[in-house]
Amino acid sequence: MTTPSGMHGLSGLYALGALPDEECRAYETHLAECADCARAVDAFRGVVVELAIANAREPRPELRRRVLADISTHPQDRVRNQPRQSSS
Repeated sequence: MTTPSGMHGLSGLYALGALPDEECRAYETHLAECADCARAVDAFRGVVVELAIANAREPRPELRRRVLADISTHPQDRVRNQPRQSSS
């Protein structure tokens, strides 16, 4: 669990929905009392929306061709999907 003084660095994670449930609830309590963090969350949410919009755009055909051509000139490491090991 994050300490109250560490709460100020969680705005981005909160805006992305990346906090565990317990930390999310604690951060929401903090947000009710901290105008600076509330403003930061609002700003990060705007960035999240912009990233979602940017991600949804189709790249220009010439960019796709350049990237694929560049990839084809570099050897690629073959990595097999490994099952995740539990952290218990």
